[in-house]
Amino acid sequence: LPESGTYTIVATRFGFASGFSTGEYTLSLRAGDSVTPSPVRGTDWLPNDDLPDDLRLINYNETVVGTIGDSNSDDWYTFQGNQGDVISVTMFPEDVVAGGTWLDPFLILTTASGVELALNDDQGSGVDAAISDFILPTTDTYLIRATRYGFENGPSSGSYTLTITAFTTSPVTTSVIALDYGDTASGNLSFDSPIDRYTFEGHAGEQVTIRIAGGQDLQPVLVLRKPDGNTLGSDINPAGAPEAVLLRVPLPADGTYTVEVIPKDLNTGGDYVLLLLGHDIPAINPGAFEPAPGVDLEVVLIWSSGADLDLLYSAPENAADPHRNAANDLCQNMTPTPVERLAWDTGSAEPGSYAITVAYRSNCNAQQDPVAFILAIARNGDVIDLIGGTLAREGDLYTTRATYDR
Repeated sequence: LPESGTYTIVATRFGFASGFSTGEYTLSLRAGDSVTPSPVRGTDWLPNDDLPDDLRLINYNETVVGTIGDSNSDDWYTFQGNQGDVISVTMFPEDVVAGGTWLDPFLILTTASGVELALNDDQGSGVDAAISDFILPTTDTYLIRATRYGFENGPSSGSYTLTITAFTTSPVTTSVIALDYGDTASGNLSFDSPIDRYTFEGHAGEQVTIRIAGGQDLQPVLVLRKPDGNTLGSDINPAGAPEAVLLRVPLPADGTYTVEVIPKDLNTGGDYVLLLLGHDIPAINPGAFEPAPGVDLEVVLIWSSGADLDLLYSAPENAADPHRNAANDLCQNMTPTPVERLAWDTGSAEPGSYAITVAYRSNCNAQQDPVAFILAIARNGDVIDLIGGTLAREGDLYTTRATYDR
């Protein structure tokens, strides 16, 4: 025993609550001589204590997917565990034979510094790998190395699914902070504390905007979960910028929603600031926009605030440049009801897909509230789309597509 105190024994069956076996049992407890716990003496898979690149976070009872090959012979995952937790990790190849390739999985469980605790190549006679019913020795951070037989020199390759399940009397939890619309929150992520969670009460029909701005060394990943725990949306800036944003996400049901903040690379960490905004669905008056005659394709942007929004587009090849009317450009000639318009006259639009973007260029009057807008699209004089949207701050974009057929 590592320390004096009260210990708990859980007597259960294989499969726990989902198991199918029943019967009587006897249980015995015997005290032995006092001993000093043996230190962990397994292979050190990270001899320089350098964490692997692109270390990924995995939680109890979660399944992830990955691919092993010559250019990537292993994936590393980390999780938080409690002393006495009984965990099982399984790694299954997606297909034993797929496109002439196959993967022979190999699993290694290590301490946070990479010292081996358990490993497995083949479970039974199959080609899957499993570490079953391992009891965690301490409350700490652990690593999983998902690789292949032969490691860097192994001949196999392919996709896999990895699952970690746990029986724990002390579930790993992180503090959860409740937010209201309009609130901001700040936090810090690190290897030892790789995830922060926030909750808010939402209602069906509402829309939310969530923005996270990280420090110089943190690229945050943003995940929004529905009341049932399933993912509603997620974002990571692909350009590597230290921010993530979900713009105007519609909520499908009443209930408690969860926001998770995770670093993209668990080798890094740092401070961040989170902003939560709620929006009612804007009321759109169909009579607010009357299509112009003699126009192939017409796009009109209407808003009412002291901001400069721009209407941008990407057209098929050989399409003519549209007529354009701008408003509030460079915060000049401000009007309380600005309108921007793009119009392709008859015969000037090419068939194909047009990308239409609303860009928040400048906050001209230093207003705090998001900018609501209406975007109307007409084809050959008929309205084909009428969209209400919101942009939270400078630099935000909203993009939709319209198809034109002659």
